[in-house]
Amino acid sequence: MLRKEIEKAGLIWIGEKFYRNPLEFTKETKTMGVCRRIPFIPRDFKIGKTWILLAHKRAILKKAKFGSPLGYEAGIFQIFKPEKIEITCSGDETDQEIESYLKRGLTPILVRKKEDLKLNL
Repeated sequence: MLRKEIEKAGLIWIGEKFYRNPLEFTKETKTMGVCRRIPFIPRDFKIGKTWILLAHKRAILKKAKFGSPLGYEAGIFQIFKPEKIEITCSGDETDQEIESYLKRGLTPILVRKKEDLKLNL
């Protein structure tokens, strides 16, 4: 069923360093949503239309003989269509860059480094 719907999809690996297994990541996404930093957004990506596949090294339980330790294999454990993508901006972007983000449906978010902020107390 789903294979017929998916022509192209993005794949994001969820690392074991922060999430020992897919369940830990899934629990967090249920309360906070999916938040991942990605190096770029593919040109043909369409918000609300393009599927994203999430994979983890411990997604699939391997068959094991009785009494043997359980093992895992890498695999896809979650699939979704993003409803929103925020792009972090430093404030140095040109109007044309911001306009191109908006045309693609991206939401620009201004992020400044802590040391760049001056507090007037």
